[in-house]
Amino acid sequence: MLILEVLDDVPDPRRYNSLHDLTDVLFVALAAMLCGAKHCTDMALFAEARLELLRSFVPLRNGVVRRQNI
Repeated sequence: MLILEVLDDVPDPRRYNSLHDLTDVLFVALAAMLCGAKHCTDMALFAEARLELLRSFVPLRNGVVRRQNI
């Protein structure tokens, strides 16, 4: 079984209007952690730097969006 098939089976508890697909989020988080990310900020920076590479595995239709502190 491929990792994406496993991630697809994870129930999504978020609201219906979430911006990113849960499988995409979990895949990026896993890849970032395997590459040494320790915090969600590290994961976001990882995804921004490797967006095109990550898109070869998951669609990331909305790109990588980081929220700014308000």
